[in-house]
Amino acid sequence: MVSPIYGQFPEFGIRELLQNSIDAVLERRQYSASRKIEIEHYDADVVVELSDGDQLTISIRDTGIGMTPEIVRDYFVRAGASFRDSRRWREEYVGSDGSSLVRRSGRFGVGVFAGFLLGEKMEITTRHVSSNVGVSFAATNGSELMELTKVTAPIGTSIIICLSEEVAETFLEQVWPRCAYWYALNDPRVVFRHKTADASEALPQAVSITPSEADGDVVDWNSFRPSGFAGVSWTSNLDFGLQKHEEKRRGTTREQSPLIYCNGFLIGAPNRDDEESMSAWGREDRRPIEPASYSWSKEHAFHAPTVLIYDHEGSLPLTLRRDQLAGPLPFESALAEDIVLDYLAWCIATAPRGPVWESAFTSEYLSTYPLVKKRVGLGSAFRWLCSEEPVPQFCTGR
Repeated sequence: MVSPIYGQFPEFGIRELLQNSIDAVLERRQYSASRKIEIEHYDADVVVELSDGDQLTISIRDTGIGMTPEIVRDYFVRAGASFRDSRRWREEYVGSDGSSLVRRSGRFGVGVFAGFLLGEKMEITTRHVSSNVGVSFAATNGSELMELTKVTAPIGTSIIICLSEEVAETFLEQVWPRCAYWYALNDPRVVFRHKTADASEALPQAVSITPSEADGDVVDWNSFRPSGFAGVSWTSNLDFGLQKHEEKRRGTTREQSPLIYCNGFLIGAPNRDDEESMSAWGREDRRPIEPASYSWSKEHAFHAPTVLIYDHEGSLPLTLRRDQLAGPLPFESALAEDIVLDYLAWCIATAPRGPVWESAFTSEYLSTYPLVKKRVGLGSAFRWLCSEEPVPQFCTGR
């Protein structure tokens, strides 16, 4: 069932399993906090490891909430069934106001099946935080039959997949380097590494975001909370993200485009070594992940920024593959207004002495705000700031 949804992209398998692991880590934190249980320190919350041997294997190990035998039986390998839709989950992770207490990336109940894009069999070991022992079992593509065996195991879940011959053929060269692009937050912390007989080599996370830091350089992030979302952050730094990482890695430059992250995961689709991709960008200038675009009126006086969305309720409209938005950006107008407010603050903080809107260098000065794409009159901006208009006219360029 996974091929019609995801196509022949093993990268989606890595992303879906990684999403499940991140969700599990956040659920364990909430579970422990509500019971005042201290969680031991881990060097990494999730470890994704590629191992050489007679066959290539990929493993995803997390320190999350884990699963009970009942959760495995009723939800784990049943298409469309998600424990996060159950009454038990809602009692634990939904607040009195009906909102989720944790952000969750998995929402369609098919994520684990994407693991079969990598191989025909998954070896799973899991232990729920409330249990003293874990269970181990194998899940085979096309079968719901499983034999659960009690085992000694740490809290969390481990999934090991022996890559199929078809996937293994191009995995190390094409698929593995792209894995570091899916997830951008540095908490929960994810580590990628390639283990050989002689050494273990880390695969650096392509983009690392904290509230005030990106790619190691301190930048200004702006935040607001639109209805239906736990929070939205955006940056006016046009050098941010995939483009900056690729320029550092290859010494190349290319046209910038905004990125959209949901709960830390890049919305986009893998690029391939096909004629269409090579004709569009050239072999050396294609992005490993082609980011999705989002609705942004051409009339806006500002370029669209890179956006990081915290979505606890599954409010962001996404396609089943999560590679595109399935509708307009729900908070486009609120985002445009927040950019205007930041622009005004920037003008107040950086404007030279004198009436710049009457001087010869007005256009040059205003264009130094990174997101400006057309002249924005300061007089109109300040008049809007003192008015009760919900959407500033100058924001749409009129």
